[in-house]
Amino acid sequence: MSSSWWKFGLLAAVFFFGGCDCKDRIQSLVYEDVDRTITPTQQREEQGENREVEPNDTPEQATPIVLQRDMGAMYGSIDPAQDVDWFAMEVGGEEDWIVEVTVTPQDSSLDIALYLEVPGDADYAPLLYDIAGAGEAESIPMVRVPAGGTQRFFLSSVDGTSGEYRINIRRRLSAGAVAVEPNDYPHLASPLEIPGEMQGFYDRPHDRDVFYVPAESLKAAVYSLELSNIAGVEQTLEIYGDKELESPLMSIPVAENRPAIIPNLSLASGAEAGLYFVLSAGEKFDRDRSYRLRIIEHPPARGYIVEREPNDTEGSAHLVELGDRVRGYLHTSSDVDRFRFVIEPSDEGEEDAQDDDDELLAEYRGSAGDPDEEEPEIDDPWAAVPEKEAPEYVVQVHLRPLGDAHRFAMRWLPDEESSEQRRELQAESEEEGLILCNHVLGPGEYDVELRALETQEGFRPRSFDYEIQFMNLATESEMEVEPNNTPEQADRLPMGSSRVGYISYDGDVDLFAFIVGPDEPVVVEDETMEEGSAVAEQDGDGDAEDDTDGDEGVAVAGPATVWQPPPTENVQIRLEGNRLNLGFEVIDDEGGRVANVNRAGPGADEELAIDLPHGLYYLAVSAASGSLCEPYRISVAAD
Repeated sequence: MSSSWWKFGLLAAVFFFGGCDCKDRIQSLVYEDVDRTITPTQQREEQGENREVEPNDTPEQATPIVLQRDMGAMYGSIDPAQDVDWFAMEVGGEEDWIVEVTVTPQDSSLDIALYLEVPGDADYAPLLYDIAGAGEAESIPMVRVPAGGTQRFFLSSVDGTSGEYRINIRRRLSAGAVAVEPNDYPHLASPLEIPGEMQGFYDRPHDRDVFYVPAESLKAAVYSLELSNIAGVEQTLEIYGDKELESPLMSIPVAENRPAIIPNLSLASGAEAGLYFVLSAGEKFDRDRSYRLRIIEHPPARGYIVEREPNDTEGSAHLVELGDRVRGYLHTSSDVDRFRFVIEPSDEGEEDAQDDDDELLAEYRGSAGDPDEEEPEIDDPWAAVPEKEAPEYVVQVHLRPLGDAHRFAMRWLPDEESSEQRRELQAESEEEGLILCNHVLGPGEYDVELRALETQEGFRPRSFDYEIQFMNLATESEMEVEPNNTPEQADRLPMGSSRVGYISYDGDVDLFAFIVGPDEPVVVEDETMEEGSAVAEQDGDGDAEDDTDGDEGVAVAGPATVWQPPPTENVQIRLEGNRLNLGFEVIDDEGGRVANVNRAGPGADEELAIDLPHGLYYLAVSAASGSLCEPYRISVAAD
């Protein structure tokens, strides 16, 4: 009988006679030639459990892990302490798998570091998960394994520890709008639908999630963006228009105690590379509480334009047109909103202005006139007041607060080639508006920048914070033409007409010229006279009347010369005022004051009825003090 059969028979007898006290002796005979110590590794191998296959110290040697519905654990060991174990998760079929990878030390002294490989052609650093201590599990909550592909990871020890470990991989069934790893780089960005929302977790220090919106999904619209806060975690959202993530279009800090809200994000259509949304956290993270990135379309605007972010810099200024009324938000206390309007050069060529004097002379001479004949003198009552050409652009910018959360400042940033000076206006209170008043502008680019000098604590941009309007007053008729501060610069104010003006700065004076009596130019007949002499003309009754030019009266020829006063007319002057204490002076053509009117007080109209001799006069409108970018109207009429 063979030795094995003999041992088997002896063992059967022992079990048959169960009460025999020689059981231990028999067992010693049976196993006397076998090592009494059986390792856990040998036990798992005998039970058919999966185990790493050495060597697996490089990516090419990675131990495969085939993902399937019912999966057991994978076992391995870090031994020696410098050991590195690579694994490659594989999935067949046409569906990506989202899995949770957990590595649990079997020895309390082993401290595991878990690394997730970043796929791609470039030499990307692997993502490190080293959160737990010795004897504690490390995990990656959500990992994408592409259909028909692999996702590799590797393990190493921390602080020279070694020992056994167990790998458990569990499939995550719900990951429709949740960020999954690896997505720290643009080429691995998670798709982001707009409008839509996405949830995610910061599962390690300095984690970041990258989301991508392709160019074909973008359209010229305004969206409301909201990123929820996570208590104890400071976040940053950056938006890029290029895959290299070199310079963000905008950067939004998210405090740990309140969400970040941008109600007016512009996702312009036609972006060649699409848009990348990059969410990142600092040293702190939270695997239990997620963030939520939500993007929805902004409600439609009615009668106004919605300010579009980003517009914080010169390169991202929001383009507007004169006549636009814009409503906007300051999404943080440090937000800056910049607007730009452009005045293009006129396409029309310069035309030669018609000369009224030439027309008058041509009419006087007739078609048969002698071109060599000496030109007669023309008497033009308006000669001292050159006719001014109204500018194409007289710009006003009005800023009106729509809430009480901010005290505003407005900067005027004209074109560098313009003679305009940069300036800043600052409100004294949250309710005060700001006005950039009456700037005569030529071709160029002009920027207006808004910011908050003070912001209430706890402010959230839930509704519009301001309205800004860009107006071209040159389109209004009867508008004054600046400068008109001196008689040489005065605006013509024909009898029976009115003009609109502004006292736009402290000390501003507006001069208007008007003529009492005939105001058309006439040709002076070639009948000259010596100084003090008179030219006799026969009237209808045969009497001789001697006229002298000017307002010095009429000398009558005859035995005695009798002075007659110049003709006069009754003139009514009316100043329709504004909130300032406005008044006006009447000044003759030699600079003498004829009347000074300032009786009604602030906000009231001033009127004057006066008999004036024929001639040229000026109206000087001014305020007792201060300035205001509100119009007044001045008119003159005669009986």
